[in-house]
Amino acid sequence: MSALVRLAVAAGILALAVTSVVATVRERRRRAAWNRGAPARHYRKQLVNAADWAITSARRRASYDELARVTVADVQQRAADDFGLAVPHDHAAAVLLERMRHRNGDFDMVTDAQPPTTGREMES
Repeated sequence: MSALVRLAVAAGILALAVTSVVATVRERRRRAAWNRGAPARHYRKQLVNAADWAITSARRRASYDELARVTVADVQQRAADDFGLAVPHDHAAAVLLERMRHRNGDFDMVTDAQPPTTGREMES
């Protein structure tokens, strides 16, 4: 084999090695960024699950001709029982309202959760 061929093969191997290292570093950075947000995503999923089950339980408790009643305390209790979470009232209320809207609960359910206010409503 000529020296030129050996040099070309060595350059090709070096390029593959550098590309592999760069790809590995990029993948590690991407995974690290994803993992930093994992606890927040996990908390959110658990809270959504607790709200969904609180809504389902309220609908099952209600008779055919009455409105189901689900409270923020129901969501907090469900989160504590199922996941061991101590959920603040405002987090539970926000997720409960979101899930009720998502599941069309405005028509057959009542809740004590109030939408968050910005303070501008009080000015007028």
